[in-house]
Amino acid sequence: MSQLTAFPGRPVVFGETLFDCFEEGPPVLGGAPFNVAWHLQGFGLKPHMITRVGDDGLGRRVTEAMTGWGMDLTGVQVDPEKPTGSVSVTLVDGQPSYVINPNQAYDFINWAEADQRLRRCESPMAVLIHGSLALRESVSRQTLFGMRVKRKPRLFVDINLRDPWHNPDDVRQMLDGAHDVKLNDHELAYLQGCDIDDEEELLEAARALLERHGNQRIVLTRGEAGAMIISVKEAAQARAAAVDVADTVGAGDAFSSVCVIGRILGWPDAVTVQRAVDFAADICIQRGATAPDTALYARHLEQWGHNNPQ
Repeated sequence: MSQLTAFPGRPVVFGETLFDCFEEGPPVLGGAPFNVAWHLQGFGLKPHMITRVGDDGLGRRVTEAMTGWGMDLTGVQVDPEKPTGSVSVTLVDGQPSYVINPNQAYDFINWAEADQRLRRCESPMAVLIHGSLALRESVSRQTLFGMRVKRKPRLFVDINLRDPWHNPDDVRQMLDGAHDVKLNDHELAYLQGCDIDDEEELLEAARALLERHGNQRIVLTRGEAGAMIISVKEAAQARAAAVDVADTVGAGDAFSSVCVIGRILGWPDAVTVQRAVDFAADICIQRGATAPDTALYARHLEQWGHNNPQ
């Protein structure tokens, strides 16, 4: 069987690393880009994570967790003043609601430091993955767009809107030229300024977004209705698996990670979306977005017909 070690280059993930602070229990390490990087590492793709943490206890927990999971720390910056990111999470019927603190370390990812460390990577960049939250402040935003302009990478963009940290103009600028755009049906309606009442309207809105921004694919999550990958000519769909949900924190990030793998390895869209939905369902069974569970990844690799490279 083939292995996921045979891929053309290395995924680079840019953005926030933070802790989800639930009403009960200890803080859980997360942040949408970090979650994607964690899963890519679990599947053996060895991502280069570009982020910034505080010189504090939570920041040290980040680097300890990454080291324990075998992740590369080269792209992790340490801020001497700003704290490691944190978010208050409240669950209502299993659905998360977030209060996101301002002026966190990930808002100040330094361009010169990121560029210098990225040059140390031995493998070429297979894809650059980023979201929108870490772009709310100018420092990290300028770093990200500097990277996009200088290196002209293949882009996988997850807009991941979180109130009040977004506006339509900034989001649309971020989508311009992205190869793959991942969002949910509510975010699609927001960006297109329309109501979406059925699947025909959904496909029409997605393809209008593709045309506006020069994208190749829309990767669309739809909650209990599953997910779709939509291109100009076709759409592949997968229904959500029925599982006992602990919470849905990080489910979209788990989905994204498999879509990135599918893109890098050239899987058909129908195969990618089904595998992504199935993996996201497994993340919903656990509490929080990440866990150092090698068996989880080995099980999916076996189902895909791959060996676990770890």
